[in-house]
Amino acid sequence: MPRRNPPLSPEAAAAVAEICFPIFDSHHHVWSGETEPRSNSRYVGLDFPKLGFNTPPRAPQSTGAPRPPGTKLFVSDDEARKTIATLTDRGMMLVVEDYTWQDLVTDIEEAGVAASGTVYLEAGWTDVTNRPDETSRLQAIFHESGGRVASGIQGFADMLKPTAEFEDELRAHMAHQNFRGIRWRPELPNGQFVTFDPAYLEHPHVRANVGALERLGLVWDVWYKGQKKSMTKMCVLLCEIARQHPTLTIVLDHFLTPVDVAKDDECFEMWKDCMQRFSRVPNFYVKVSGLMIDLGFEYHRQLRETGPFAKELASNRWGDLVRYTLDLFGPNRSLFGSNFPVDGWNVAYGELLASYWIICKEKGYTHADMKNVFSDTARRIYKIEQRNPRANQRRVAPSTL
Repeated sequence: MPRRNPPLSPEAAAAVAEICFPIFDSHHHVWSGETEPRSNSRYVGLDFPKLGFNTPPRAPQSTGAPRPPGTKLFVSDDEARKTIATLTDRGMMLVVEDYTWQDLVTDIEEAGVAASGTVYLEAGWTDVTNRPDETSRLQAIFHESGGRVASGIQGFADMLKPTAEFEDELRAHMAHQNFRGIRWRPELPNGQFVTFDPAYLEHPHVRANVGALERLGLVWDVWYKGQKKSMTKMCVLLCEIARQHPTLTIVLDHFLTPVDVAKDDECFEMWKDCMQRFSRVPNFYVKVSGLMIDLGFEYHRQLRETGPFAKELASNRWGDLVRYTLDLFGPNRSLFGSNFPVDGWNVAYGELLASYWIICKEKGYTHADMKNVFSDTARRIYKIEQRNPRANQRRVAPSTL
């Protein structure tokens, strides 16, 4: 069977060979446009050649089943053509492709490591009428995968709802044993994504519902795209909330995605200031994850040809983001997450994992430190017990260049 991923670079292969324990991936997604109400559901069965494009290798296929609820179809061929042209120009056609739990398992195995479990993060289902359905689907995937995927599930609940309704929604999620909490993204009740508005964090319902998360012992993952115009305000508000709820575990996803930080020194300095503020509040944790296009590196344009490779990632500003975060939060408050398939639009799983390992090794981390970053910190905060080692994914020798 052909590999999904290119062979590892020599530096990446050497790094992953040193990983002598099963990793735990604290952040990933899976999706299928045919069966789940997501943005790529609109591409199910689309005739790409008719529109003038090659069909993506893993475009969602139609079996004739009804479209998932909430699917926003193209109103015309012209709209579809323009959308696909934009994605193609930005190197983002992978966004239309399916990514199954089997794909994730393969990506991990082809990286040459074993994994003892994962945490699934909500993936923007477009059917906003019943968010717990996503948790239900992931609980089923946990069993389908033999416990390899979705050991923990971070779902979505509308924090703008009155607290009684919000708690009802949380309890519907909590009916599923692997549910651990929610991931917050600024979102309006109609599903519209609000990227940069700090006012959301000042809404009285949001403030009250943070308290509900704390009372129920749930974990609050937080993610927004950090723009210079709002980054500091968002940081100040989040720190204020965290201090008001000291027993609530808050996980900052993807370094909070400082937009264009690869090229913008002012943004980099603002981001560093925010991370310093977060680090001084003990109930914040940070995911070492999120090599996304918004950062401005444009790795998606070279992924299929020359990398990027682990050594390159570790030595540039992306590596600086990782180092600075580890310096502030340390191995007991930092946790590895692949953010696949999204980070997979920019880099192979093995190269990404190896880049983090290389940086931790350069910092002189001990074996215990490495286990915290790549497994134990995530297990601790998401309250996930160690599985029987015999149930771990098999470790295979990676193919190298």
